[in-house]
Parts: sequence; C-alpha cells; structure tokens
Amino acid sequence: MKKLLYILFIIAFGFCNHAFAQNAKHHIKAGEQFLENGLTDAAVEEFNKAIALDPEEGKAYSSLAEALLVKGDSLAVAENYQKAAALDFDAVHNYHLAADYYYQLENTGKALESIEAGLLIKPKDIDLLLLKAQIYYYQKEYTTSYEVSAAAIKSKDLALAYFYNGASAFYLGDIDEAEKNLEKAIIRDKNLAEAYLVIAEMQLGQEKYEYAVDNCSMVLLLLDPENVRALVLRSRAFQAMNEPDDAISDITKAIGLSNNNEDLLLERAQINLDYALYSDAIHDYSIVISQNPSSLESYQNRAYAYEQLGQTEMALSDYIILQGLLESSGRNPELKLYTQNRIFELGEETIKPVVEIETPNINDNLELSVEEGLQKFTLRGIILDNSDLKELKVNNSPVSFVKEAPGRYVFSIE
Repeated sequence: MKKLLYILFIIAFGFCNHAFAQNAKHHIKAGEQFLENGLTDAAVEEFNKAIALDPEEGKAYSSLAEALLVKGDSLAVAENYQKAAALDFDAVHNYHLAADYYYQLENTGKALESIEAGLLIKPKDIDLLLLKAQIYYYQKEYTTSYEVSAAAIKSKDLALAYFYNGASAFYLGDIDEAEKNLEKAIIRDKNLAEAYLVIAEMQLGQEKYEYAVDNCSMVLLLLDPENVRALVLRSRAFQAMNEPDDAISDITKAIGLSNNNEDLLLERAQINLDYALYSDAIHDYSIVISQNPSSLESYQNRAYAYEQLGQTEMALSDYIILQGLLESSGRNPELKLYTQNRIFELGEETIKPVVEIETPNINDNLELSVEEGLQKFTLRGIILDNSDLKELKVNNSPVSFVKEAPGRYVFSIE
C-alpha cells in the first residue's frame, strides 16, 4: 500500500512539474504575442510569470532580454541573455549577445567572461572570436588581439578578422604584416573605413603624406563625411605638408563634431602656435582652461602666446597661476623652474622699483625737510624691487646698498 502511494505521489509530482512547464510556455507564447504588438510592459510581465513558474526555462530569460531591450535596460538585457545561455538555451548565441551588451556598457570583464564561456562550447565560433579581438584591440592589448584575430582568420575568411590582425600588427611594429592583412581586409570589404585610416596613420609615419590625405579623403567623401579620426589624420598630413589653412579647417570640423574635445582643441592650438597665429592659439587655450582649469599645458602655452603679442601682464598672470598649480601638484620640476624664471624676467619688466626715503623726512610735495644751515646730511632709504638689484647710482655716481630681505634693499647717501 505504501509503495502504491509513493508511486502515485511521484506521478502527481511529475504531472505538476509538467503542468508548471506547460504554463510557463503558455506565458512565454503570450509574452511574444504582446511583444509583437508593441505591448512591451505586458510582455515583460508574462515572461516574468514564466520564470516564476519554471526558473530553469532558458527561453523565458532570452525572451525577457528581447523585451527589456525595447525598454532600453541594457544591463538587464545582458544579464538575462547570460542566464539563458547558462541554462543551455541557444547557449553560444546568447553568450555572444550577453558579451556584446556588457561591452556596450563598458563592462569588459563581464563581456570577456561571457565570450570565454561561449568559446568553451564552440572554440571556433567566429562571432565570439571577432568580439574578443575587438575588445583587446580597443584596449590596446595588441598582442592578444593579434593572436585572437589570427584564430578568427583560420575559422572564417572575413574582412574584420584581417582588419584586427593587420591593425594590431601595425601597432606592434610589423609593417609588412600590417600592409598585407589590411589590404586583404579592404579587398573583402571596400567600405571598412577603419582599415583605410590605419593605413593612413601608417603612411603618416612613413612620411607619405599625400597618400595619407588620399585615404582619409576616401573615407570622408565616400564612406563617412563626419568621421572625426579621418579629419584629424588628414589635418596632420596637411600640417606636415605645410598647408596650415587645410590643416586648421579639418581639425576645426573635428572639434565641432566632437563637442570641443580637449585633445583636439590642444592640437589646433599647437598648429596656431606653430604658424604664429597667437590670438587664435590664446582663444583655443582659453576654451580648454574653461573646461579644465588644471591644464598645465594650456597655461604655459597661452602665457607664451601672450608674450609673443607683447601682453606681458597677461603672460605673467598665467605663469603665476601655472606656478601655483605646479606647487600644489608637486610634479614636473623642470617646468616649475622654467615658470619661476619667466615670472622673474617678466616681473622686471612689469614691476617697477619703488623708492622710499626714510630720513630725512619728505613731505607730500616730495620736499626734504632739512635743518636750516646744515651743510651735510645723510639720505637713507629703501628700494622695493622683486628683481635682483645689481647696481644703484645717484647723479651717475655709485651708491652702496644692502639687501635686507628678498625684494628689499637699504641704501645710504651722505
């Protein structure tokens, strides 16, 4: 009798599990219909009901991720694709989706974790290999990117695989390998803008400036007229060709497209300095300083530009601010010494010595008060001067003086 009851219990338990599973599938189907009709919140509710009934149903997590994608919750999307993959529901594909969304969220650690989990199941999966190569490439870990993209090439003959391999080879210093594989990338995808730009960067290093201009122009004219990197590289090529107007035009477009990027503003400012366009350089450095008040480079170069325009007081003001920044940071001793020297030299030009007579007394009309009949008296005073006073003369005759303190000199005349 007990055995019979036990068997009946097992059958009932199995039936309940089957019922829960069927109910979960019912909610998944309902959620998919809601999603197709644009009822995202209702779809999310149905998928969550399915998960509550059967937490091992991988499709419920995958479907929930699709719904949450519509709502723009990228982190939840990644997490649910990861859960679906872990439950072995279309695992490799879902690991790739999870990795992709983690990477978009700049969580490269979780992205690589998902990729490795997928590669354990399918070591030669081209999507996972390409994403892994991409992550390491943009992290500037070129050795790993080179190795992973080489594996991707063996898996499938794709333009992106050759691009990551060739570009990584370039940054690793293997120019021949870079040229060969970047050319293969372009043969397989003539619209791969990044390949043209890595080649242009390579040509800049080889001083093939006209070729670099051509490759950047190819991207800007035929593929992407607002490609910031193409504009920046072409600007550098124009500058190397001593064509400042074109160089400034391109970098200015890049600055506009990148919302006043600090590095690009500094690059344009340097071009302006190089071509003695000091007012324009001051304008650029002023924008950078408004965005980053601790920019040492901006204060130093703006002060230099002011000097070239003869605006000594403005230059001195910038050097004084720069000195304060250097003292608080405790770095760059060479720049600190240079700044101190410039402050000293400019101070001589802008801060004139002040002479104060201590004895005898002097009135508001600058008249000495001397006793009547006095044939001889001593004139004693001080000179306030931040410069290093070397010599003092009165009526073209040398007068002795003593440095009492920095910037304070005492003299006496009989």
